[in-house]
Amino acid sequence: AALSMIAVKLQEDGVAWGSLDAEQNRALAAQAVDRLSPRLQGEILLSSQRYGYIARKLKDTLGRATAILGEHAGRSAFQPIAVELDFGNERRIPPLVMELDNGCTLEVVGRIDRIDAAEIDGTAYLRVLDYKSSRTELSLAKVAFGLSLQMLVYLDVAVTHAERWLGRRAAPAGELYFHVHSPVVPTKGAVSPEKASEEQFKRYKMKGLVTADRTVARQMDLKLDKGQSDIIPLGLKADGSFYSNSSVVTDT
Repeated sequence: AALSMIAVKLQEDGVAWGSLDAEQNRALAAQAVDRLSPRLQGEILLSSQRYGYIARKLKDTLGRATAILGEHAGRSAFQPIAVELDFGNERRIPPLVMELDNGCTLEVVGRIDRIDAAEIDGTAYLRVLDYKSSRTELSLAKVAFGLSLQMLVYLDVAVTHAERWLGRRAAPAGELYFHVHSPVVPTKGAVSPEKASEEQFKRYKMKGLVTADRTVARQMDLKLDKGQSDIIPLGLKADGSFYSNSSVVTDT
């Protein structure tokens, strides 16, 4: 909720997330926690010193996550264009409708945390991003057996009805999870602050699936020429092909 609140405020103010420095991002996170705290379970975060400590930890964790998301935005052509976008009856996007074998109609409704977009060679590409408080990966095996459909449903809905809510047709770019946490980086000895920040940044690498198109991949990570990306789950060889451990899928 705090990250969505931050994204909405930046959109309203016309500010690019990637243009903010770490301190500005931390300030936004603190403001969001302060606004949300009174709403949680009868103001529980305001009820004692213990919960006050938890609130401060929340600010720290969200401050780090917000700063990292700002860094991600600063090195990507993909930028947030929609936050907490509802789909369903009488919503901006209609529901996903499926005709079942028994003659019934199934309508899937929901809310998409965030949609990012980029213009690539005259085509609008969309990706969906979901914030998670635990480490989450998208398994194609679970998708095949119907156990993990949320993100693909979100992307399907966003792309299928792009003309209605975006005003133009769009192509799928991927679905990604961002882990909201405060990672501890183990080291064998003292390291410089710069090295520590670099290693911590890698712990926020997003998981999920990306379309198997190196042009799209490079627009998601503008610093990616070859090697492993620090922000998306793939790597490029010198010949432009993907490493075998890359989480990429073709359109078919």
